Amino acid sequence: LRHHPTRVSFAMLSHPVVRAHDAFNRHIFQTGDSGFPWIRKILTEQYNVKLPDAVLCETLNKGALDSIGYDVEDYRQAFKKFAKFLNGNLKGQTRARIDQSWASQTAILGGYTKAVHPDYLLRDEMYKGALLLIEEQLGLQNITVGEIEEDEAAFSIAQVYDEEVEELIAKTYSRDYMNFGFKSWRG
Repeated sequence: LRHHPTRVSFAMLSHPVVRAHDAFNRHIFQTGDSGFPWIRKILTEQYNVKLPDAVLCETLNKGALDSIGYDVEDYRQAFKKFAKFLNGNLKGQTRARIDQSWASQTAILGGYTKAVHPDYLLRDEMYKGALLLIEEQLGLQNITVGEIEEDEAAFSIAQVYDEEVEELIAKTYSRDYMNFGFKSWRG
């Protein structure tokens, strides 16, 4: 920081429903290189989460899920049980570690600010305008930035989202909702 006094620090915030769904899909439902097999096992054995066989989920294969009758309702119920697991996990009530992919953004920023305070907190829906402002502030050339895309999943957030999902996630991430003013998720 001493060598670069003219700088801007920012952090991107994502809606807690989006973060929880991404963590569930990437680390629990899909079992490839990013999968967490130990936590997946805990979820199936202790939380009665209905998940397809791990071999079926090594790659995203909707046809394989259809062939075993695993549908959007099964996925929705699994995601809801994962949200209940997250509630306990973030309170230190499970043996599983808190992964950065589902840690509260309040906690992440709390650790981050020990090194540097962000000048801006950017949200998914406003990041393009904020990046233009930062480029202008620093005298940088404009770089075109693409859209933030949802990770590929067997079922999208829009397919599984309902009021119960919102309530579970809002309860789990109540400090993020309060500290960052999140409202109910809208796709």
